[in-house]
Formats: sequence, structure tokens, C-alpha cells
Amino acid sequence: MEFDSACEIIRRTRKIEGWFWPAAAHLFALLDEIQKSVGIEGNIFEIGAYHGKSAVLLCAMLRGNAESLGVCDRFGCSSDRNVAGFRPQFDRTMRNHSSAGSCLRVLQKDSADLTPEETTTNCRFFHIDGGHGGREVYDDLVVASKAVGPNGLVVLDDFHNSAWPGVAEGFFRFMHERPGEFVPLAVGFNKGVLTRPSAHGLYRRFLNDPARCWAAIPRGPFSVKTIEFCGVDTVLFHTPSHRSPDLRRSILSIVHQHRPRFADALGRVLRYHRSRTA
Repeated sequence: MEFDSACEIIRRTRKIEGWFWPAAAHLFALLDEIQKSVGIEGNIFEIGAYHGKSAVLLCAMLRGNAESLGVCDRFGCSSDRNVAGFRPQFDRTMRNHSSAGSCLRVLQKDSADLTPEETTTNCRFFHIDGGHGGREVYDDLVVASKAVGPNGLVVLDDFHNSAWPGVAEGFFRFMHERPGEFVPLAVGFNKGVLTRPSAHGLYRRFLNDPARCWAAIPRGPFSVKTIEFCGVDTVLFHTPSHRSPDLRRSILSIVHQHRPRFADALGRVLRYHRSRTA
């Protein structure tokens, strides 16, 4: 997905309730563009949709009728009461902001009960943003491992977020108990990106180029570096120390610590991603 297309979707969905950072949306667009440039095909699936803020972007990533988007969420519904939850808000979002039509499949159930027939087994992009407890994250990663194709990606929400330690617990348990299923590829913007070990080098060839990354992602206060994580080289998008010789980066770093979404917007206003490439 091109940078301008992602910007347009971010603008249109700005008022939809949810926790999908604009910078994370640009990361999704970058990963989608990499997949399309090397001919990786497959379906898209999301666990945890809330009001559909991220699902709108995922719909825009589809290649017409050749691919489908599956969404799984309980939508706040109780099994013992006739409560509608937030499914009406999700349906309204998709009706007003996407044109997925028959390409969209909505499954209102516990994600741990998903079957390979429901997720399909050739997903190229699998977004996990459901329950944030250790057991829930582990179970969702198991579901993803059965759904993602050999060159696909898994994107895990609130990766290493100190407010949700269960996400890290579930991730490391999965890595320990099911070694070789996935390896880390990138971490940043509140997301962790995983891929199959055999596909790691394919994506790294693109992510090794900072100029390509910043052409797709607003520069904001962020820096990029490569670290070894779980035994493999992993791209890390991070907020550097505010003690920077670059005044704009210093300001954005300080703001980002307290108001990350505002810092994201401020970075775009300053067009910082356009002014620097290093």
C-alpha cells in the first residue's frame, strides 16, 4: 500500500474509537508493499477488531476478490445474556469505510476456538490484537501458526508494552514451546512482527534500507536500528533519548513519552519523515 493511500485511510478513520496508532498503520502499509513487490499472496486475518479501525486498513490491503479478510472477535457479547456488544459499531465502520463486500468474513466467537477452515491456511498477514493475557496470546499464536503460509507475517499488538505484560509472557512461552515456528522480524509502534525462519532473509533485504522504511513511515521522533533478538537480527523502530543534537527530534521524543499519538501527528505536521533519511 502506498504512503498516500495509508494517509488517506488514517484521515478517514481518525474518529473511529480504537487504539491503532497512525505509525502502526504505516508499518502495515510498508509490510504490505514488500509482500506485493515480491509476489507474496494470501489471505489476511485479524483477531480482535473492536470498532474496526485497523480492519479498514486491512481491507484496503486486499488484492480484489483474490484475497479475503477474516475477522474474529466476541464483540463484547456475553454468552449468557442477549447483549449486542459493539458489533453494530464494527458493522457500521466497515459499511461506511470499506468496500470489502463478500471478501470480508466476520466470526463472532472465542479466538482459541478458531479452526484452520475458518482462518484458512494460506494467510500472508495475521494481526493479533485480542486478549492480552499470557494464555490468550499463546493460544492466538498457535492459531496463527496453523494459518500463516511459508512467507506470511504475524503482527502482535502491545509487544513489550509494560501495561500488558501478558503479551510478552504469551510470546516467550510460544517461542520456548514451539521453536522454529516463527522468528522476530521487526519491533516498533507498539507492534511485534514475526515471520517464518525461511522467510526472514527475504524481508530483511527490504528492511535493511532505512530510506525505504522512512519513505513509508512518518519519521516522527523515531530511529531505526538492528539488534539480535531471539537469536536473529531484528529491526527495531524506537524513540531515542531526548538528548539529541537535533532539536526537532528532542521535542518529539519528549512529547512521545507522554502523548504518543499527539507526537505522531506533530511529526507529520513538521514533515520530519521527509526532511531526514538517516
